Amino acid sequence: RLLSLVFGAGVVLAAYFVVARLLPRHKILALAAAAFVAFIPQHVAILASVNNDSLAEMLLGIVLVVAVTYLGNPTAPDYNGTIVPLDESRRPHAAALGGLAGLAYLTKLTIYLPVTVAVAVAILWRWRQERRDARWLAGQIAWAGGLALIIGGAWWVRNGLIYGWPDVLGQAAHESVVVGQLRTVDLIADLGPGPYLKALLATTFHSFWGQFGWMGVPMPPRVYLLIGVFLVWDTVGLALLLTRFRDRLPLIPSQRGGLWVLAGVTFATLFDYAYYNLTFVQFQGRYLYPALIPLALVIALGGWGWVLLIERWLPDERAVKALAWLPLTALGWMPLLTVAALFRFVLPNLG
Repeated sequence: RLLSLVFGAGVVLAAYFVVARLLPRHKILALAAAAFVAFIPQHVAILASVNNDSLAEMLLGIVLVVAVTYLGNPTAPDYNGTIVPLDESRRPHAAALGGLAGLAYLTKLTIYLPVTVAVAVAILWRWRQERRDARWLAGQIAWAGGLALIIGGAWWVRNGLIYGWPDVLGQAAHESVVVGQLRTVDLIADLGPGPYLKALLATTFHSFWGQFGWMGVPMPPRVYLLIGVFLVWDTVGLALLLTRFRDRLPLIPSQRGGLWVLAGVTFATLFDYAYYNLTFVQFQGRYLYPALIPLALVIALGGWGWVLLIERWLPDERAVKALAWLPLTALGWMPLLTVAALFRFVLPNLG
């Protein structure tokens, strides 16, 4: 469990460095993103248990750090004050992406697609944006894909020898031992499409934030309601940023590429979640944690949207500087909720 906690700390650090490298002039947003990742009660419970989730998340986080750096982040002003990407000599090689992807393939199936998409988007974005030739692209794919397949292939050969060919991912073996697990088609037949969708969304939301044990210890409804109020507040802030204050977030191509990498990871995670639930009922919010770092950036940006709105009415510069901490201080309830969840819900029911 202590080793899992160490890996969990790596996830938090990865969240900080992804945002800090993507938006190096807004380090408070990086702190806010790290705090969000660190203090989701259910996430803390997962990271404090014996499992491979923490290692898988950490490796995915490191892949994201390397991917945004590979694209040229962090950015910096040149002698003329123009924002420019990181010098190519200081960027990691595609082999680093491939090696990390291969290590990620050894951990957990839930990150296979997000890791692959992150690496692919980073290489393709850089190839297109920098107008490289086909030979360059082939070389980058060969380094990244080749190393990933060599490292991951050792595990797949092992799986084939144990589970039989071609079940190199162990999925057929998994389905053979989960006899009796509730299947999606049966639940839809019992509830109907509408109630099924409602149960999917509600349980996913609850278990993302905190539904402990084997989904048997939820938090009180009022807790989820208050979390929902915060998310509405944050969504409004994000809308303000993207509409009224869009000019306050000028992005050069390398930064936009980093955002596309994070978006790709998010869509890949959502696809995986939907795919898992096509066969078995898996309303577990923890399956969305591969997208935790992109979601953390969204939460931080929502807080910043409110900063840009409120600062227009502040009287002096000191107040504006204090307001800049809002994206982080707005998350102050999260560590309090995490501690309360431990002593009020986890220990009394599972201790």
